[in-house]
Amino acid sequence: MPSSSQPNEQNELERKLLRYLVDHPEARDTLEGIAKWWLLEQEIREEKTKVQEALAGLVAKGFVVEERMEDGRRVFGMNEERREAITRLIAKKY
Repeated sequence: MPSSSQPNEQNELERKLLRYLVDHPEARDTLEGIAKWWLLEQEIREEKTKVQEALAGLVAKGFVVEERMEDGRRVFGMNEERREAITRLIAKKY
């Protein structure tokens, strides 16, 4: 069966599907369900890690402040004292 995916993309997709099955050994779904739900969960997990790392960097630079809620969750927001510096930074378009 021909595939339009490159070998590395195919291998990564296979790993994602296998990771899902290891985490959910009883899982069964249709092609549509797998594409929609299984892969979405993997992407959310990966994105959450990336966002966590980016937020940690922004907090360290003083652009974002972090507060702890009573239930232990963390809430993030812009450090208003750094608004001007943030505006200049995002104008550079990285």
